[in-house]
Amino acid sequence: MSKHLERDLESLQQSLVTLAASVEEALDKAIRALQERDAELAREVMDNLYPEPRCAPRSLAEIRLAACKHFGVSDDEIVSPSRAARIAWPRHAAMFLARELTDESLPAIGREFGGRDHSTVLHACRRAGERIAKDAEAAKAVETLRAQLRAAPS
Repeated sequence: MSKHLERDLESLQQSLVTLAASVEEALDKAIRALQERDAELAREVMDNLYPEPRCAPRSLAEIRLAACKHFGVSDDEIVSPSRAARIAWPRHAAMFLARELTDESLPAIGREFGGRDHSTVLHACRRAGERIAKDAEAAKAVETLRAQLRAAPS
């Protein structure tokens, strides 16, 4: 064989070795990426199948009493017909959280808060939502109460 042909063959062989190494490296990267994606997908599926346990649902009475304690009003006051702001705001906030944290109906919430009509509960929830949106202090108070209700054991 001629020296040119031998050199060309050696060059071709070296190029093939380099190409094979590059293909192997690319394949390894692709496999790692797929494994990472599969692991991430598996974590996501498991999280959806087995979500973190949430706290036990709260009863309306627990929410009402927690609101009384948080806002410094008595149980008799929160269920009273009083429209005084120092009573109405805690009642509205408690009804708002009762609607959010329970599956109870508006009439059931109304009965728990002094026999109020479902439309009164709806009005209280709207008013509380509006106040929370506009008043940072009110939002903080409701968030603190919400966190207490979610954290405390039943």
